[in-house]
Amino acid sequence: MPAAMDVDENEPVLLFPPEIWSHIALHIDWREDLIALAQSCHYLHDLIIPNHLQYHVIQAPFHNLSLWKHLISHPKCAGKVTVLILYDGTVKRHTENWRVPSVVAKDDMSGRVETNELGNAIIAAFQVMRNLREFKLDAPCEGNNPRSFENALDALHLAISHLPKPKLTISAPYRYRFPALTEEEASNIEEIASAEDLRAADLVRRNMFWKLDDIVRLDVLKFDAIYTTDPRKTRRALVADLFVPMLAKCHALEELKLRTIPSYLSAGLASVHLPSLRSLYVTAQDTLKEAEERHIQDFLRAHTSLTTLQFTLLSHVSWSSTVDGPFPLLPKIEHLLDAPAAFVIAIFKNRREVSFVLATLGDFHLLQIVSTAGFIVLSRYELKRLGLSHVINLSTLRLASSIFPAFNELHLPSSGNPRHTMFTGSSRHLHANRGQPQHEPNPAWPLWYRQLYDIEEIHDSVPNIFENLREVSNVRTTAGLVPDYTDWLRGGSEERPYLKGVDRASVENALRSISKRYPRLRVVNGWRID
Repeated sequence: MPAAMDVDENEPVLLFPPEIWSHIALHIDWREDLIALAQSCHYLHDLIIPNHLQYHVIQAPFHNLSLWKHLISHPKCAGKVTVLILYDGTVKRHTENWRVPSVVAKDDMSGRVETNELGNAIIAAFQVMRNLREFKLDAPCEGNNPRSFENALDALHLAISHLPKPKLTISAPYRYRFPALTEEEASNIEEIASAEDLRAADLVRRNMFWKLDDIVRLDVLKFDAIYTTDPRKTRRALVADLFVPMLAKCHALEELKLRTIPSYLSAGLASVHLPSLRSLYVTAQDTLKEAEERHIQDFLRAHTSLTTLQFTLLSHVSWSSTVDGPFPLLPKIEHLLDAPAAFVIAIFKNRREVSFVLATLGDFHLLQIVSTAGFIVLSRYELKRLGLSHVINLSTLRLASSIFPAFNELHLPSSGNPRHTMFTGSSRHLHANRGQPQHEPNPAWPLWYRQLYDIEEIHDSVPNIFENLREVSNVRTTAGLVPDYTDWLRGGSEERPYLKGVDRASVENALRSISKRYPRLRVVNGWRID
């Protein structure tokens, strides 16, 4: 932005989605390009630029030979790289938000690149990335065979050995799915693991965790991708036999994310002790058996150094109005969360559990009520910035406005399209700055560029939420990658049956109780699931 341009801090600020920056980072790396881009956005008053520019963060397929050659020929750019994220560019991305055209050239795909040439280029590029601190390898998914990784993994293995002890983030080591079963195979429960299974397992063992002592963050996304597509216990045991010994050797591991805890893994998990573990993110089904529950308890109690514990419940049980409680797993949480965690985050699918959980878990330093349906979320970075916080959903926002005298920061989701529009200032700016771009986007523009103009208009009823909020110092509205919020913002529940019959009285009582315990409570509503 030109220095002479005055920017009112109360004017709207546009924040580009990170997935857009990830794909244009290799093309926009000069100030003149940024100024030209900003001048073409008529409603843009300020530009928030994350560190994806100037090659601080690179995300690309590892088969992209042109990327490696570019880094080799531009050592100054390569020296700026601190985070490198590689994925298999030959397969379809697993998330819906990867629709921006990839920077990889067609001639760079693995089938058209000589293995030796690619391997040598990878090794040479790693040698010039002297400031690399985080390396993330994103494995194939969606039924794809991990064989496409094999050609490049040996080169990556050798390249990593030249690095001066970077902090490694290995993501989704089991993200691929084994080949789909035929009806005959599915009916034969005694069938042993095939040669292809053993080949895939050996590939994981040899190449995916080459320097276990250097891994500080491990994110295992898709255990369920294996055990839900293949009911055979032999393959389950194969995974457990690989994962548990590997995890036990990660002595420097500080953050562990297990998006699922399969029953065949819980026993092995109980025998693992990670001395440096500080943050644990766990997802559990509501069908936990007593033995599995005990294994998880043993693991939590053995890790007294935990400072962050996120326990996610994937409940598929309908709300029950009986005296037994909201649903069967809720009483179990109280015992599962016996670990001396400084922060406890409970995530629920059904929004009716708010009052019960607030009353049950109110003694923890931090309680974040989050819905897996997407009505309220915060990243852990925001939690650190906010300090002591409670998060309350939109349905209780009007209640909260009469309970708490002031809000320090409020995140309000817009509709569910993946557009990121940020407003700062008081609630009156929601009315003042609402509007559409001056012209329609040109279909010939690149997709990421058209998205800048495709910003959802804030719904007319949104300012009504702020009727009782007189001292809001920072209001942000963010459209996240979550389901549609329109009916929530309108206060209706025609398309959301689970919003009907919310016991507002019990929620209000619980909120009043919590507000007395934490007089300086902040209420934040966000969109991110980290």
